[in-house]
Amino acid sequence: MTLLTARVADGRPRWLQRELAGYPGRDLFALRVAIACMLTVAAAMALQVPETAVSCYLVLYATRDDAASTIVTGLRLIAGAGAGILVGALAMRFSAQEPLARASLMIAFTVGGMFLASATTLGSMASTAGFVLALAVTLFDIVPIPELVVRGALYLWEAVAIPAVAIIVVAAFGAPRAQVLLRRAAIARIATAAALLRGERGAVAQARELLGPEAGKARERQRTAWLFYSGNANHRRRILALLDSSYALLAALAWGGAGADLEPERATALAARLDHVALAAKQLRANPPPRHDPPRLEDSDLLAALVGEVEAAVSPGFVALRARPPREPFFHADAFDNPDHLRFGLKTALAAFVCYAIYTGLDWFGIHTAMVTCYFVALSSVGETVHKLTLRIVGCLIGAGLGVLAIVALMPVMTDIGQLMLMVGAVSFVAAWVAAGSPRISYMGWQIAFAFFLCTLNNFGPSSDLVAARDRVLGILLGNLVMTVVFTTVWPVRVQRAVGRSLAAGARALARFADPQAHDANDEAERFGVALAEARRVGELRAFEPGGAAADESALGVAAAEEDGLERLAGALIAARRAPDSTALDEFLPEPARRAETAFRRAVSGWLAAYASRIEGGSTAADSRWRGAPGGVLEAVAASDVAVPVAFAAALGRRNAADRLIDAGVRRLDEAG
Repeated sequence: MTLLTARVADGRPRWLQRELAGYPGRDLFALRVAIACMLTVAAAMALQVPETAVSCYLVLYATRDDAASTIVTGLRLIAGAGAGILVGALAMRFSAQEPLARASLMIAFTVGGMFLASATTLGSMASTAGFVLALAVTLFDIVPIPELVVRGALYLWEAVAIPAVAIIVVAAFGAPRAQVLLRRAAIARIATAAALLRGERGAVAQARELLGPEAGKARERQRTAWLFYSGNANHRRRILALLDSSYALLAALAWGGAGADLEPERATALAARLDHVALAAKQLRANPPPRHDPPRLEDSDLLAALVGEVEAAVSPGFVALRARPPREPFFHADAFDNPDHLRFGLKTALAAFVCYAIYTGLDWFGIHTAMVTCYFVALSSVGETVHKLTLRIVGCLIGAGLGVLAIVALMPVMTDIGQLMLMVGAVSFVAAWVAAGSPRISYMGWQIAFAFFLCTLNNFGPSSDLVAARDRVLGILLGNLVMTVVFTTVWPVRVQRAVGRSLAAGARALARFADPQAHDANDEAERFGVALAEARRVGELRAFEPGGAAADESALGVAAAEEDGLERLAGALIAARRAPDSTALDEFLPEPARRAETAFRRAVSGWLAAYASRIEGGSTAADSRWRGAPGGVLEAVAASDVAVPVAFAAALGRRNAADRLIDAGVRRLDEAG
C-alpha cells in the first residue's frame, strides 16, 4: 500500500495517525535530538561558528536509537570532517587560482564520498567527508583570500564537530544501551511468534516488519553494541543466542507456515510457553544462578524444537557458544560489480555542480543551500526519488512556515540565548518525532527541521531577516528540484529494477544459507529477510514513478510470485537446517547418503545464485533452469546395508520430506520466473 492509497474508505487519514503514534523509545529519541540541538545552538552562538543550521541538522542526521551507535557515528563525523578539511586545505593550495581545478575537485570529492557511502559500511561518514571537501573548495568563490579560506575550512570542521560532540554527550547520559534494545527485539519476535500461533490480527504484518526492517536495525546495532560493554561475557552470548533462535522461530512460522497444521490446543500451549519465555527474557540477568537440569523438549517436531531453543537461551545456567556478532566486510558484496554505486556518486555530483553553477552564475549566495541539500537527500530509484520529493516539499513548507512565524512573532521579543534554545528545542522535538516514523513520513521530519533551522539560525543571535530565510528556503526547493530531475533522467533506476536488485540480493543470501558448508547460516537468513522487505518496500513506491500506475500487470504478478516463492523456499530451508536431531542424523548417515544430500543442497545453492543473476539480467533463462532432484536420503540409506536405529527413523523421514519441500519450492520459483 503506497502513501497515495494508504487511507481508508471513510476518508480519514488513519495511516497518518498510525505513523505519528508513539512507540517505546520514540519520545526519548525526540527528546535527545532536542537537547543536542539546544546544546549545539548554545556552543555555535557562543563561539560564533557559521552554518549553525547545518550543525543542528547534523544532530538529527546522525542521532541513532542507542548509545553505542550514536557515539560511533559522532566519532565518525568528527574523523570524516577532519580528514575532509585536511585534504581540502591541501587541495586549495594547488587550485586556489584555478576555477576549473576547483570545480573538478568538487566533483571528484563528491563522487568519491557518495560512492563510498553507497558501496561500503562507512555510510554517513563518507558522505559527510565528501560534503565538507566539496564545500571547502568552493569557499574561494566567496572569500578569494587563501588564508581566510583555510580559516573558513576550519570553521566547517567546527560546524561538524560541535553537533557530533553534542550527540555523543547526550547519548552517553540519556540513550538506551544497545544490548537492551537487542533484547527488546528478541522479545518482540517471541511475542509475535506467540501471536501467530494464536492467529491474532495483524501478526503477519508485524512478523514481516520484525523479519525485515527491524532485523536490519538489529544487525546494524550488533556492530557497535559491545564496544562500550563491560558486563558478563556469557550474558552477551545469551542475548546473541536469543536473537538467533527467536529469528529462526519467527521465520519458520511466518515463512514456512510451521504452525499451520497444528491443532488449536497444541498451538495455544506453544503460545503460552512463548509468553513465559518473553517474560523470562525481560528479566534476563548478567549472572544467573546455576541450574543443573537443562530444559527438555516435549517432543521432536520442528516447532517444539525451536521453542526449546528460545527457552534454553533464557534459562539460568545456559552457556551460549557464539562469542561475537558477525563482522560485515568493508565493501558491500556488489561494490565493484554493481554500476549503480558509481552512478549514484556521479548523479549526486552532477546535481551539486548544477546548483553550484546556478548560485555562482547568478551571484546569489543566499541560495547556496541548494548545493548543501544535494548531499543529504540523494536517493536511488525514480519512484523513491519522487516519493521523497513530495515529502520534502511538504516538510520544507511546514518548516519554512514555522520559521517565518518564529521570525515575525518570537524573535522580536527574545532577549537571551536561553529563549532561542527553547524555541529550537521545541521544533526539533516535533521534527525528530516525525523523522522517527517509517520511511513513509520520516523524510518530512528531516525537511521540517532543515527548513526551520535555515530560516532562524542564519546569524549569531535572534534573526529578523526574512530575506535570508526566503533565499535559504528557495535554495532547498531548488536543490530538491535539481536532484529529482537528475535522478529521474540520468541513469534512472526504475522501481521494477530496484525490486529485482533487492530480490537478487535476497536470493544470493538464500544461496549462501542453502550451502551445506555455510558457517554463518543464521546471518544469511537475516540478510535474506532484510532484502525481501526492501523489495516489498520499494515496490510500494511504484505509484510515484512516472507511468508506474500503468505498469505491466504481468510484471507485477511475476514480482509478487517471486517474493512469495522466495519466502516459502526460505521457510523450507530453515525448517531443514533447524530440524531436531539434524546434526546427529548427519553423523549417522552412510557416506553415499551424505554425498547425495550434500549434492542436492549444493545444487539448490548454485541454482539460487544463477537465479539471482537471472533476476538482474545477468544470465539467460536456459543456464539457470532447475535440473536438480531431491537428495534421495531414504533411497541411499536403503541401498546400503546400514540398519536404521528406531531413534533416527522419524528424523530420516523428516529429512526426506524437507528435501522434497525444498525441491517443490525451487520448481515453483523456476516456473514463476
